[in-house]
Amino acid sequence: MPFLLSITDIPAKATIGGKASGLQQLAAWGFPIPPTWVLPADQPIPSVAELTQWLAAQPHQRWAVRSSATGEDGQQASFAGQFETFLNVTGAEAIAQAIQQCRASAEATRVQQYNRHQADITELQVAVVLQAMVEAQWAGVIFTVDPVQNFHDRGLVQIVEGLGDKLVGGEASGQSFVFSRQTQHLPALAAHTAPLPDLAMVVRQAMQIEQQAGQPIDAEFALDAQGQLYWLQCRPITTLAAQHANSLDTPLPEPAMIITRCNVGEMMPGAVTPLTFSVFGRAIDLGLQDFYYRIGALPRVEDKPYFVNQFYGHLYLNMSQMYKIVDNVWLTRIADINLSIAGGSLPEGFPSHQAQPKSLFKRIAGFAQYVRYFNTADKRLAALIRLEQDFQLPPLRDLASFFEVLTQARDTLCLAYSYHYNTSGQSGAYYATLLKIFSGNALYPEAVHHQWASALLSQVEGIESANALESLTHLAAQLAANPEACEKTLKSSPQQLLDWLQDPATAGHLAKLLAAFMQRHGHRCIREAELREKEWRKTPLALVEVLQNQVALLQRTPTDAKASTATTHYAAVKADILQQQTFGKRLALRYLLPKARAAVAKRERSKSLCISLQAKIKAGYHQLAEALVAQQLLTDDDQIFFLTHPEIGQLIHQKDLQLLAIAEARRKLYPQLMALQFDDFSVGVPEPLDLRQIPPVPVDPEGVLRGVPVSLGVVEGVVRVVNSVEDARQIQQGEIVITAYTDVGWTPYFALMGGLVTEIGSPLSHGAVVAREYGLPAVVNVKNARKLLKTGDRVCLDGSQGTISPLP
Repeated sequence: MPFLLSITDIPAKATIGGKASGLQQLAAWGFPIPPTWVLPADQPIPSVAELTQWLAAQPHQRWAVRSSATGEDGQQASFAGQFETFLNVTGAEAIAQAIQQCRASAEATRVQQYNRHQADITELQVAVVLQAMVEAQWAGVIFTVDPVQNFHDRGLVQIVEGLGDKLVGGEASGQSFVFSRQTQHLPALAAHTAPLPDLAMVVRQAMQIEQQAGQPIDAEFALDAQGQLYWLQCRPITTLAAQHANSLDTPLPEPAMIITRCNVGEMMPGAVTPLTFSVFGRAIDLGLQDFYYRIGALPRVEDKPYFVNQFYGHLYLNMSQMYKIVDNVWLTRIADINLSIAGGSLPEGFPSHQAQPKSLFKRIAGFAQYVRYFNTADKRLAALIRLEQDFQLPPLRDLASFFEVLTQARDTLCLAYSYHYNTSGQSGAYYATLLKIFSGNALYPEAVHHQWASALLSQVEGIESANALESLTHLAAQLAANPEACEKTLKSSPQQLLDWLQDPATAGHLAKLLAAFMQRHGHRCIREAELREKEWRKTPLALVEVLQNQVALLQRTPTDAKASTATTHYAAVKADILQQQTFGKRLALRYLLPKARAAVAKRERSKSLCISLQAKIKAGYHQLAEALVAQQLLTDDDQIFFLTHPEIGQLIHQKDLQLLAIAEARRKLYPQLMALQFDDFSVGVPEPLDLRQIPPVPVDPEGVLRGVPVSLGVVEGVVRVVNSVEDARQIQQGEIVITAYTDVGWTPYFALMGGLVTEIGSPLSHGAVVAREYGLPAVVNVKNARKLLKTGDRVCLDGSQGTISPLP
């Protein structure tokens, strides 16, 4: 056997090490590498004379001499930077010396320590690679997934001018670019003015190499002056965690589908735990599927993600799937869906729905089903009330049988959300119809039309979340009216006041008021759909803090949260709006308005019932978690939320303790997922905003922000930007709150706000509904509000025009 073997002509029995094996694979797959030769590990170092004779037959004068040890660039360890590499080596004597040093590096202290701690290879053998030097104008490294953030929807490229040794050796940082694995697009290149190599070609070939290798890769490359690409090294990425940010991502049926965080981002802000996705996420998906099936827009209901997708642990609604209702139901429009889900139109440049409408006859039939479906809302709400009242979990006697009970409970929750989407869809349909009447069926109504619709849906009786605020405010007024109770409220710590209020012997009727509140609303909380969150009845201190703030306010300015003239005011507003309409529109509105107002209340009621049912199921998972800990199948009861429901079954039935490590890895990753932020809309797989170049936020020349007006009134005040529950606890009386969303858990804080601005939401979102009930000026769908405003700014919030204007 010759002492140096061409990379394309190496016998299977030759010991050539990891680096040479990677190059051999690249060549076999047809990817360009420089002329490469290998000295197997079991072959002696050739003499200077032999090398001189060999060099005489080669067209190249300068060589890279690299070690290629057993285990190097392997699955478990890379040995990156541990062995020797020599560049621009010329002449037989220098090559022989470089080979000698590569072989000797196996005995280096750093190599031995690395092997002992990372690889544990019994006998290190070192082959040597000789590569013809590339006249590199650019060189770099590419990772086909992000090994730093452990994000598997993106990769990284780093490049430097000239040779890449300083980049690989850590002596130069070069330029870094992130690319999307889905589209292979490098967004930062668009804004880069300096000349750069063809990185798109590098990315494309790297992804092809990954496909051949069957796993993510880390590869070094060089490009010469003519733009010819050469691969210098390829190895698997060895630092990737088994559980990563995209482990539980759900596939999209088509890569260019439009997905959104709107609506679902308000219902479930932040990341969900794996258990929540497999319980709540599944329930809302199947509930929506049932809705579409019943109106003829979906052929069947299937137990797999269709409308609800998960990326980076965050929930998304698939707008492209929802648009299919337009193909099946007469008179429905894309614009109505956008308004219902997102509060307005899609961003510019987004692809339009490729309509595939059925025949007019079938769409009219679909419309008939649509009307018939919504006319069953009262019946289905009554069924939901019975379902929630009758649902009880049996005592936990053994793990397997109780798990089956929870499996059935998951299906019950799906049924509950199918009832909810009946009332929710009815409310949305009525609101869209109001706007069509006001706007003359315009595609996108004007601000005044939203003003009228919002005003006519204010002061609705029986709003569940508004009742929560009424009850809490009433309790605060009772505390403030009683001198002894008032002193106790203002001078006690939250825990002391809670202990006092929970004792009927000391607090009397005040204790009954608190108990009644907890009985009706105690199942709710911020992020109430997340199974890991504890409801108000289990964490009442936050409510007590709000009570103390309200009592302190009432001491300064006695007032009633809901003015006694509200009904009279609403009647006057209604009369004024109707007076501005044509005779035909007035007739239509007088018929439609009572139904639309009742639908808003039904929507809020059905949502509360679903959350109440879900709280009972949540309690069941808590019981199961405690039992699993007792049998040493979980380390602690919090771990259960980081397993999916099917994985919990696997843990119970198969005693698969590897799931504990999976749950723990996901729990450690969860804070990172919670911190991620995304655009409201994405085409295909979304990209976290904090990991790519964010374009500048467009600003009105006068600094005015605009959104959708949802609750009338004008207020001037100080801004409070709220990004978390902790921020919400800092809200001072009369401040204008700027936040991403509000859910029902925010209800207590409405008593303190002077106005509300949200980045997402629609006229029927929770914040809009409660703001209208309390005459609180509110604007939703104000993009980038938290970036453009800061706590302490003074603004004028106009809930009639949908504007937020800066004040000096």
